[in-house]
Formats: sequence, C-alpha cells, structure tokens
Amino acid sequence: MLASQLVAFFVVALLVGRFVKVNNESVVVKENRQSTDIVASVESACKGCINMCALVIAFTALVYLCDEVFRNYPSLCKVLSSILEVTTACTILADKYPLYIISAIIGFGGICVHAQVFSALENITINKLLFFLYRTIQGITAGTVTYILLILFPQSAQVFSSVESAKVGTTTSLAGSVMLVLTAICFLNSISKTKLLRR
Repeated sequence: MLASQLVAFFVVALLVGRFVKVNNESVVVKENRQSTDIVASVESACKGCINMCALVIAFTALVYLCDEVFRNYPSLCKVLSSILEVTTACTILADKYPLYIISAIIGFGGICVHAQVFSALENITINKLLFFLYRTIQGITAGTVTYILLILFPQSAQVFSSVESAKVGTTTSLAGSVMLVLTAICFLNSISKTKLLRR
C-alpha cells in the first residue's frame, strides 16, 4: 500500500512538472516578528484544526445521509462514499472489496480532503478542476500499482482481517512529546525569519 501510494505521488509529480507551468511571481520578504509568532501560530493551527474537523464531520454526515436516501441502491452508496470521504469509505469497503480498490480510494483522497486542501491554501489560486484531475490520476495509478504488487507478492489473508484484534495505544512517551515540542519550536523559528507571499 505504501509503495503504491509513493509511486502514484511520483507519477503525479512528474506529470505536474512536465505539463503545468507556474508563474514565478513569488516574493520572499524578510520580517522581524516579535513574541506574537507563537500566538499567531497557535491561533492559525486552531483554525486549521477546526476547519478540518468540521469538514470531516460534515462529509461523514453526508455519506450516511446518502446511505439513507439511496438505501435501495447499495452500489451507488458505496461509490458516493468513496468519492466524498476517504476514511468512511475505507471503513465501509474494507471487508468486502479487494486491496487495490482501497488503494485507489486512498490515492484519490475524497472530496473532503480536497476541500481541506482548498481551505488551507485559500490565499493561493488553484485550478480546482486540474487538481481534481490529478488526484483522479493518482488514485488510478495507486490502484494499478497495488494490483500489480499483489500479483507479484500474493497475500493469503486479507490485510484488514487482524484489525479487530489490534491493540491501540492511547499514551505517548515523554521522549516523543519532548521531540514533538522541539520540532514545533524549530518550525516556528524557521517561519519567523522568512515569509513566502504569492500574488
């Protein structure tokens, strides 16, 4: 699964680099910010988290609404869930569909993820139709590569068969928490020196 997604990423990156022309209008402006860096970063992070969570909740509700409206058309419900929200789609389809279908759905990402990207990059102009096209290509590529890998390395058991017996940890180590804080400090320090503005 990971290998197929990586291959799909590289394929899309090559396509974008070959066919998409980017106007070099970026300007790097150096700024001397004060202690408001941390406050602004936390505020921005909170807004981003709220936006992402709200979109996930809204699209998950939309998926279940489609299930109720089109309950007599189960195939249509599965297609809609695959297009709308990737996590819900994988949960619904994992025990009934082959791995390469799941890989294609993950590669596409779902419209919910696309909306999250557009929300995070609201100040940058993006061709949404072209973005949707490339994500579709990424999903098809990921599914195809997974199908080929399954032929080369056949699996005797389903990948998701052991999910129920897996134990999920709810705590993290002190060292991991410290490293996370240090990483955040390094990130804040790096963005406080320069800011990339797009016209």
